[in-house]
Formats: sequence, C-alpha cells, structure tokens
Amino acid sequence: MLWMVLWLACAGDGVDEAPGTPEAPPAAEPAPEEPDVSDLPPPTEPRYAASHILVAYDGAVRSEATRSRSDALDLARELHTRAAPRASRTA
Repeated sequence: MLWMVLWLACAGDGVDEAPGTPEAPPAAEPAPEEPDVSDLPPPTEPRYAASHILVAYDGAVRSEATRSRSDALDLARELHTRAAPRASRTA
C-alpha cells in the first residue's frame, strides 16, 4: 500500500517544471495609433531633411561618377548655399 501512496503522490499531471523557472515576460503594449491628419492642409512647399549630402566624383572610393573633384566641390557649395536659408528658418 505504501508504494501506491508514493505512486499517486508522484504521478501529478505529467508536466515537469524545474523549480525557479522564470515566468514568461509580460506581453508588449500595442503601438499607439497613428494620429488623424486628414484635416491638415497640404504643405505649401516640399520639405526634406538630411544631415549630409554626398557628391561623388571621379576617383573617389566606389564612385562611378565622371565629374571632377573641383566640380563636385562647386556643386556641394551650391547645394549648401541653397539649403542654408531653409535650415535657418526652422532653427
């Protein structure tokens, strides 16, 4: 009869859980919903954002461009001049 008591005590539901097993992490909260922008007016001018503009030139690493380094520098200065007034308005 002792063996039957031991057998019933050890039988359980058949699921072995190691002591100290961490619980599953809580479910992540869903992402917030996108705001409704349907009532906003359309932009009056195109807007772009960048921190760098790369101008490729012949001889630069991995470049297939045909412009000279001098022409690339001239283009970079022109782009900077055109972008600078817009940057100062947003700052």
